[in-house]
Amino acid sequence: ERCKTYSVIGSVDELRKKGAEQVTKIILLRHGESEKNVKHILDDTPGVFPLTHEGKKKAKEAADFIKAQGSVNAIYTSPIRRAQETSGIVGRALGKEVVVDERFREVDSGSWDGKKEGDVDLEQERGAYRDLPPDVYYRTKRGTTGESWEEVEKRMTEGLSDILRKHTGETVVIVSHEGPLVYLLKAIGNLTLLESDSYFRKERFEEYARPITVYVDAETKQEFNMHRPFIDNIALTCEVCLKTTGAGRGMMHRVSEVFDCWFESGSMPYGEAHYPFDRQKINAHEAPFDPVGTGWFKKPSGFPADFIAEGLDQTRGWFYSMLSLGAGLFGKAPYKAVVVNGIILAENGAKMSKRLKNYPDPLLVVGKYGADSLRYYLLSSPVVRGEDLRFSEHGVDEVAKKVFGRLDNVLQFYLLYASSLEPRAYHLKPKHVLDMWIVARLNQLIADVTKSLEKYELDKATRPIGEFVDDLSTWYLRRSRERIKSENLDEKEQALGTLRHVLLELAKVMAPFAPFFAEYLYKNIEYGIGNTETETTSVHMESWPNAEKVDTDILAGMSFVRSFASMALMQRAEYKIKVRQPLLSIKHSGKEPTKHWSELVEILKDEVNVKEVVFDSTMGQDDPPVKLDTTMTLELKEEGMFRELARFVQEMRKKNGLKAGEAVTLLVGAQGPSRRFIEQHEQELSRIASLKNIEIQDSLEGGETFTADELSVQISLSRD
Repeated sequence: ERCKTYSVIGSVDELRKKGAEQVTKIILLRHGESEKNVKHILDDTPGVFPLTHEGKKKAKEAADFIKAQGSVNAIYTSPIRRAQETSGIVGRALGKEVVVDERFREVDSGSWDGKKEGDVDLEQERGAYRDLPPDVYYRTKRGTTGESWEEVEKRMTEGLSDILRKHTGETVVIVSHEGPLVYLLKAIGNLTLLESDSYFRKERFEEYARPITVYVDAETKQEFNMHRPFIDNIALTCEVCLKTTGAGRGMMHRVSEVFDCWFESGSMPYGEAHYPFDRQKINAHEAPFDPVGTGWFKKPSGFPADFIAEGLDQTRGWFYSMLSLGAGLFGKAPYKAVVVNGIILAENGAKMSKRLKNYPDPLLVVGKYGADSLRYYLLSSPVVRGEDLRFSEHGVDEVAKKVFGRLDNVLQFYLLYASSLEPRAYHLKPKHVLDMWIVARLNQLIADVTKSLEKYELDKATRPIGEFVDDLSTWYLRRSRERIKSENLDEKEQALGTLRHVLLELAKVMAPFAPFFAEYLYKNIEYGIGNTETETTSVHMESWPNAEKVDTDILAGMSFVRSFASMALMQRAEYKIKVRQPLLSIKHSGKEPTKHWSELVEILKDEVNVKEVVFDSTMGQDDPPVKLDTTMTLELKEEGMFRELARFVQEMRKKNGLKAGEAVTLLVGAQGPSRRFIEQHEQELSRIASLKNIEIQDSLEGGETFTADELSVQISLSRD
């Protein structure tokens, strides 16, 4: 009869002790560092190249580690000196004799043996050898006359088979070399052929004399599989039955019910690190995973996590089970912060369904708008705060145009003029009010994004980037175009230098949110267009930018100017007066800003196209806060006509595919007042429209007609 005794197994070693006798524990150990490794020589000669001092030290540490794991039944080693010295240190520490087995030797590299890895001829041979497809590489002999990895795997497997036959259920140490151990792992099912090909100098064997434990089923000669249905073949001895009956053999079998899978996911922090059985470093640069710590100087490491992230529908499972286990085992939560995303729904609010196909193909969306547009759209939405999101392709399209399209236009404009920028201008202190303002906005952006990221508020960290791009494109660059085009070198360098600095820092800020565009922006700014593929420096290797003190006065002043200008332009629209038509003045009922106003007012006058800005506290409450003076003089009318003409010529340049700054001849057909008007403004028009000459005739065949009030002329452009 069943005694109804249950046993909870905590490790494979415990499983072996309780009766899983076919499971053999194999500890694989690469030799310690030798003089051969220091000199980078390929060698399989048995008697040369002893261990270095560091190699002996690491071998001793490995021996102590293995000893702490429990008893070892046998030690086998390669005949090569560096392996024998390592196994000797281990053997003395464990009190075991070492068996030399030729099958565990280093790979025979044939004609390459004795050569340095850096030799030119060898590098050429190995270059061709390394470029072979994995299956061909696996079967090709090294150094023409040496071994193939297939042959190495075969002899290593034969040696392991003999060990499994002699030492079934025991613990055995095998001391060998990097390549042979990699292909032994492949043989027992731990690695695929592709993984084996790329495994060298990776995770497991990047350190010398680092023990790797593998449990092998002596019957299948494969790595022991603890999953169903394989675990069902394991029967353990019931200690209670043996004690109570005094005879016979009570057997224990796996409980058929599976424990809640959320318990397994909640055990992730400990399972990932194989805690508490493996206290070694997971990576060379990290401390070992240790949720407890062992004293004043040894604090917990790797625990708790800084944050975890999962969907809202998973919080009752993974989040809760992880919290329960952390609190139950170590008295604290295993994470400091939680990032929860909501559910992405179809545009009509229904659940996305493969059957209904009520959502666009994600790959097509990425192909059409770019991965960063989709990424930014999601990160700036409520879905990253645990709320539902009705996915809209139009929203992704809007991000692509308003954020990345605008920013790319800014970049292209910068690159158009950046060739003339000297390195001395890279760090000029901003003097112009626009430069000071955009730098203040940049510092504000860095501060806002940093603050939100530290609070794990991803949407609040993302949205300011789009707002900044809008300010950079539609205000700063638009108001700075003439300075950047200016023939005044100091003015030009101030504007271009500021724009360069802003774009570089913006690339760093947006890197976590739009990694591809940030890299594109960074490399174009740092190295110039056309060099993005040749440079190895990446924006993702840069330090996170620090926000300097934000100039709140200039931010407030510019905000006032933009609000003022917006109201003025609305009035122009009401009166149907084009912006290119200058006006005498504009009044405001408030008070002028106290700081930077002398510079800000020039920007305002240029934006609204007025000659004077007046603050009038006597304006009545019924009056609008902003009032344009629409009185039209002859001088204002002529200036308006000239601006319309200049714009018309600029549009013609674009239609003719002319590059910025490319000088051409303007042919004009005009008579009477129209001719006098062109002659009067010839010099200014040439400067604005990059004209090397203006030829005026009484009439002009072809071309385009420009009319504005009494002005009527025929115009065409010539590259001759």
